[in-house]
Amino acid sequence: MIKRFWERFNSGIRSFSDKDVVLDGPEKSRIIVGFYFCLLLAAFLVRLENLILLEFDDMTHAAMGVSILNTGDWFTMHEGVLLTWIKPPLYFWIEAAFFKLFGVSEYWARFPSAIMGFLTVVLAYKIVKRLWDDKTAFLALAVFSTSYFFIKYSRRAMLDVPVAFATTLGVYALVRAEYDNKKSFYLLLGASAAFGYYLKGLQGMYLLGIVPAYFLLSGQIRKIFSGYFLGAAALALGLIALWAVPQALKYGPEFIRSQSGIGPLVSMGGGSANNHFYEPFVVLLGLYWPWIPFGLFGLWLSVKGLRDTADARRYALILSWFAVILLALSLCSVFYLRYLIPLVVPLGICAALAFARMVKDSDMGYVRVVSTALFSGLVMFAACFPVKLDRQGTDYISFYRTVNQVAPKDAKLLLYKDKGYRFIHGLVFYSGRTLDKQVMNAAALLAEYAADRSERYTIATAPDFKELAGSAKMSRVKLDVAAFSDKWVLFKVRI
Repeated sequence: MIKRFWERFNSGIRSFSDKDVVLDGPEKSRIIVGFYFCLLLAAFLVRLENLILLEFDDMTHAAMGVSILNTGDWFTMHEGVLLTWIKPPLYFWIEAAFFKLFGVSEYWARFPSAIMGFLTVVLAYKIVKRLWDDKTAFLALAVFSTSYFFIKYSRRAMLDVPVAFATTLGVYALVRAEYDNKKSFYLLLGASAAFGYYLKGLQGMYLLGIVPAYFLLSGQIRKIFSGYFLGAAALALGLIALWAVPQALKYGPEFIRSQSGIGPLVSMGGGSANNHFYEPFVVLLGLYWPWIPFGLFGLWLSVKGLRDTADARRYALILSWFAVILLALSLCSVFYLRYLIPLVVPLGICAALAFARMVKDSDMGYVRVVSTALFSGLVMFAACFPVKLDRQGTDYISFYRTVNQVAPKDAKLLLYKDKGYRFIHGLVFYSGRTLDKQVMNAAALLAEYAADRSERYTIATAPDFKELAGSAKMSRVKLDVAAFSDKWVLFKVRI
């Protein structure tokens, strides 16, 4: 019975896709693709505000955006009132602009990453359509729209998806320059490389490795020294210098050795105890399902495609794109899961190449309709039902929402032990204030309260507060608890 129902359903869908009485041919395909992109945009943007920001990345970046507005300094980044160069300023500029226009919220902290994730898929679609055909381009769209790893990280206030966007934008510019003979697109290539730096420093400048590798692999080695590419590289370096040189002149080694300077370059090598050379590829194999088998097959097809007499360049481009990013990740001394995000784009294109080998041209109408129907259902389900789209954020959100109701704005906030930057970021973003000082032992805490009569409140995690209350040094003073939860305690010391 189920088999007969499925056969009839399948037959009906095929009939609808092949014999549409209203639309047929290219016009029908364009409408389906347009509708699919609308669904994809919704998948990236819906319910961005539902979850509390994650600590250390999302919250750090959001706090830096807020700090621009609080300090009025758009040139040098801050975490609260502390100078920082953990990353260059572009993402935080964009966040700050949205916060200024629409108010500080989780939605606008995540929005720049989400919209750049969507635009990355749009550009990847255009690249595949230009280098191959409509069929492969749509299959690439289907692959990316079902790549949960990519969509999940696009919905976080992190920098890896924006770097993927900058890299894909540069590859798109290269395709237009080389295939359409529009050399002005080399300007966009240079701007994209600079864009990558302004997002994540040297870790965002994959393009300056991808393009020479492409020229080398495609047998066009002389183009590495052409005026167009050298001009694009010079433009990128010039744009970077507009911000980096003044920072280096003013702050010297502190900036130069930071993540915005040469810090990532210094940390490169043949892997480390924290990142074996092979680890990024092994992690990728276990992560990018269900598309990893298709992606690997597509990589093999690309290697074989280097012997394609019609156009080996397109395969050289995809292989260079994948290989340069993988090599860079393999050489880093530190590796995190999110670093794989820029690698997903060329691998997704490879998966589409493999998928295209398996789908007959005559079946594409059916595939378009079924893919769109299934993706519509997924998006509607995610938008309308309380499904968990990601893990919850900080454990200290109740503190950030409580502190201003207990501690006056002019009262100083001290932190007893723990990680200062954790509470700085949360206080800046959720409470509109910052940490004044961190103390690491009971003697230092007592000295702060004895220094003058200014009103002070101290924050401690529940375990740290328990340890403090039991210490001999605190036996002659009173700990006046103002608010608490099972995670944290806000208190005053009465001397």
